[in-house]
Amino acid sequence: METDYDLIIIGAGPAGLTAGIYAGRYGLKVAIFDKLTAGGQLALAPLIENYPGYKTIAGPDLAELMKTHAEAAGAELFELTDVQVIQKMSNMFKVLTNNGQEFTAKAIILATGSTPRKLGVPGEEQFTGRGVSYCALCDAPFFSNKTATVIGGGNTAVVSAKYLSDLGSNVRLVHRRSTTRGEETIKKELLAQNVQFYWNSIVKEIRGKDKVTSIVLQTQGKELEIATDGVFIHVGETPVNNLAKKLGLKLNSEGFILVNHHQETSIEGIFAAGDITGGILQVSTAVGEGTIAAINAYLYIKGGWYPETGTE
Repeated sequence: METDYDLIIIGAGPAGLTAGIYAGRYGLKVAIFDKLTAGGQLALAPLIENYPGYKTIAGPDLAELMKTHAEAAGAELFELTDVQVIQKMSNMFKVLTNNGQEFTAKAIILATGSTPRKLGVPGEEQFTGRGVSYCALCDAPFFSNKTATVIGGGNTAVVSAKYLSDLGSNVRLVHRRSTTRGEETIKKELLAQNVQFYWNSIVKEIRGKDKVTSIVLQTQGKELEIATDGVFIHVGETPVNNLAKKLGLKLNSEGFILVNHHQETSIEGIFAAGDITGGILQVSTAVGEGTIAAINAYLYIKGGWYPETGTE
């Protein structure tokens, strides 16, 4: 098995796969590693309605198309392979994986993404997998003809609420502010589907016995307990930055990797793209950053579009 590459990309979500497409097409020898399977959080999205070229497409379907494209471009994909350590060695990088393998590369792109942020309230950990979920695509079918409560006000929250409603759930949406940040089109659809909104409300506790039976809200200065069979939590993202921390990369106050407009990090030869850089966490922005990172990694490796040849 080959272990020496021009470019190693860590993370096979939209940013990593796009970077793999561009790097492969530019003739780089490129490998993509992911501790899970390709697609990242895109593969968990029940519905994508804002990705150019597709009026509507399921997240797993778009992820599979991206994966196939990256492999067709020449990227070698290592799924279920967790990168443990990245070591900088003069003008090279050594990458060590969980199965004891060693790889080298001339440049690195970190596209490790983010994970759903937790509420941190009593009952959340206890009932995870027993009524508490962070993935509507995974678990919404279990709540058809039941009551489901979505926590959050971003696009992921409103899309999940719509998906649950489409499957026949009686849906409530709880948000700490007076309106959501989701797309207006989906918000209008939720209103038409009789989704019940709890504005200016904060979850204080999730209750149940063997599984979730209710949640306690702080709303309008008082506590309110509402019955529910399921709780879908979509309150933001936490960066997967363990490798960045080990490398000593500069991070912002929330733990996302700081990059410039070339997607360069604070260490020469290491680039970052996608949700791990923070900002607007959308598939389209991840794809754009993956493109920029791959092209600039190519320029870094090759010394520009027209490398020095040593001749006049």
